[in-house]
Amino acid sequence: MTPGAAEASQGGRGLVIVSKEEFGRYKVPGSTGLGRRVDRLFVTLMFGIDGFTTRIDGTVFARGIQLRAKTNQDVTKDSYSDLLLGRSMSPNQIDANLIHSWVERCAKWHPETCVPHVFTGHFPMRIIDVQQECIVQTPYRVKFVALSYVWGTLEQREKEGGLGINLTNATEELLFNPGGLDVVKADLPKTITDSMLLCKMLGIDYLWVDALCIRQDDDEDKKVQLPNMHFVYGAAYLTIVAAAGESSWAGLAGVRPNSRIITQHYASIKGIDLVTVARPFLSCVAKCKWSSRGWTYAEKFISTRLLILTEHQMFFHCNKALWYEDAVLEVEDPTFQVDQSQNEDLRSRIGHYKNTPSKIIWERYRHAVLGYTARSLTNTEDCENAFLGITAVLQETFTNGFLWAIPLDVFDYALAWYWSGSSRLDASNRKAPSWSWASMLSSGSGKGARGVSRFATEPSKARRLVFFFRRDPSTQALVPIKSSISSPSTSSLDDLGATSPTYEWKAQGQVRVSSARSETTCSDPEPPVTHRLYLWTRATFLTVDRHRYDSFDERMTTWTNGSRIPKGQNPSPMMKKLRHSDLASPYVRDQGEKLEQYRIRNARGRHVGTIQLDPQWRKSQPDKMEFAALLGYADPKRVLPFIVERRGAYAFRGQLPIEPFLEKDWLETRPVWTSLVLC
Repeated sequence: MTPGAAEASQGGRGLVIVSKEEFGRYKVPGSTGLGRRVDRLFVTLMFGIDGFTTRIDGTVFARGIQLRAKTNQDVTKDSYSDLLLGRSMSPNQIDANLIHSWVERCAKWHPETCVPHVFTGHFPMRIIDVQQECIVQTPYRVKFVALSYVWGTLEQREKEGGLGINLTNATEELLFNPGGLDVVKADLPKTITDSMLLCKMLGIDYLWVDALCIRQDDDEDKKVQLPNMHFVYGAAYLTIVAAAGESSWAGLAGVRPNSRIITQHYASIKGIDLVTVARPFLSCVAKCKWSSRGWTYAEKFISTRLLILTEHQMFFHCNKALWYEDAVLEVEDPTFQVDQSQNEDLRSRIGHYKNTPSKIIWERYRHAVLGYTARSLTNTEDCENAFLGITAVLQETFTNGFLWAIPLDVFDYALAWYWSGSSRLDASNRKAPSWSWASMLSSGSGKGARGVSRFATEPSKARRLVFFFRRDPSTQALVPIKSSISSPSTSSLDDLGATSPTYEWKAQGQVRVSSARSETTCSDPEPPVTHRLYLWTRATFLTVDRHRYDSFDERMTTWTNGSRIPKGQNPSPMMKKLRHSDLASPYVRDQGEKLEQYRIRNARGRHVGTIQLDPQWRKSQPDKMEFAALLGYADPKRVLPFIVERRGAYAFRGQLPIEPFLEKDWLETRPVWTSLVLC
């Protein structure tokens, strides 16, 4: 029985599930067909099960069984028989030789995607000398390791070992002296001391850790250091990820002898060698504390090589590959493709894999936003700094830069984001403008409750219907925001009902937003000029139902002999369970406050769309709401609008309908051209 299962099963019923899952498949270069498939047999013991519900409240232990490889080494060009098969792991301590081989193979096999940047000394970067056990100024072109970890809450740190010692003005003199870190060793969090030990095991002399390389009581130093985090992690030879535990006192699993317990079983049945294997990548990292933080996502995105240490096994994840400690996945042939299917029934994998440079640039940005906003920041003021490193990396492709984390190259489309959680937040608490997804995080609770759930469809299918302008910071003149999305032609503007004078006014770029709508009268605090986005678009008023629309009930029609549940009657317990299962709306995320669906109707009461809103916010709004066009689609012709929330002279961006309106439905509402100042 799995270790610990006997204790967990005391006093409760258990269920044993045996399932065969595809671990991956590969195709030998030059061969035809689907290639070779390799499976893992998973034996899962579940305790604390409350009948046949869709939720398990008890403990789950899973162990995989797999064919055992004949060697623990990497696969050569001449032999593929061991690829994807299980291999032996060191039970109590990680194998430094395996880490060495991973890094060396990555450097040799991935020279185009996995070369760290060179630190050029353009800002005063400090670093730990693990041999002298002190902090030093970073030497030029130094090879160093960076640590990515979570500090934990004050309560956690005090409970587990204390607040720990940081670099401050008071401790700087001591920590810069050789041996200074040894003097305060008892006050150094275990994750940091383990990282220093791992550096010594790998033969690397320098380590970067934020707690000891940034003055924690010096705001001026933070202003210099935090915006340069992309240089730190981008230049690191290797980034160590502490993915076990919930605070800096948890340590690095497997670095010290007996700091992890891994038991593998071996068997030979009719000449077939089998071995038990650990949890796969997603199962190990998806729910660890490290995977929930905004800063650590940015650190992962920027780093070229990650060594991820979990309590179950370690992983090497670079911009080109993902390698397991318990499986042979290293292939010398750079053209060789391995598909690790990772079929683990997790709802979302975005944000757990590295966002590699090989992705299409829009997809890379989309994944970065979705992964980042699904996480939380202890200090929401850090939202902009944490994402700044990501935009710095993406800047190489989005050459026109960013405006509040929105790439100017695809500005129209990047505004078409949907949120999860509360529908509207107090503008006075907003640190970013409502039209940027950054407003969801910067105004959030720090618990990741108000993230971005998705973007609209592909940019290649979009067409520009709106003209955007911003104020030049130096001259205060209105400057048009250009986009790679095609602008509407004269004929298409006429199709949308633009009168000749309106079109001429737009075509000449003579935007008079300020004169058309005063910017000086507003009951709320004056929005910063940097928050203001000027739009020339079409708007109309539509009715939004006050009672939520439940598409789930419609989908259950065939389950109830073709008859719907009578209005006012509660569904059966089974249907209630299914309502909150994976059959429910894919747009509702697990975290945050639940959104409800409401139907949108035109003046004749006809249904033209559906939108997800916070129920409490919907109750506070009138029956009719203002919608303004944001984006168009060419085939078929559709229009994606957004809810406009006006406050005096200014407006704020609200939620988008789940799907764009058909263009004919939009035109039937008789939208009129108007100017908006979005803040």
